[in-house]
Amino acid sequence: MVVTLSWVASIRTTLLIPTGKSLLWVTDVSWETVEKRNIGLDYAFFNGLIAGSVDVFNDTRTDIIISGDSRAIPSYFGTTAPRTNLGKVNSHGYELELRLNHVFNNGLRAWLNTSMTHAINEIKFRDDAPLLPAYQKGSRTYN
Repeated sequence: MVVTLSWVASIRTTLLIPTGKSLLWVTDVSWETVEKRNIGLDYAFFNGLIAGSVDVFNDTRTDIIISGDSRAIPSYFGTTAPRTNLGKVNSHGYELELRLNHVFNNGLRAWLNTSMTHAINEIKFRDDAPLLPAYQKGSRTYN
């Protein structure tokens, strides 16, 4: 017996009941989608003695795969819900890089490279159950 169900966000699911146990399969799960925006500046002073870069970035990821046991499907549904593309995350931040490079008269070279990154990730949507306490919901910010 095969029953076709329609889910939120136009996801089509097929319920197969071969031997009395129910299995849920999703036919149109895809890779996540990301929109990246990045602006950067590379610099060098004193004939390359001091160099580096500054980058600022902003990423928006959508259609992130959420596993069935992390979805807002009640336990009395009868089986684990299928994976689906519902998650959304925003990330933004900056990266600083500093390079020091010195060549001595005898040809010996000394250099130092250092970098720092600061990123903030904010979960915008994770299909949390409506009655879940706020501290257990996934829609929050991580530094």
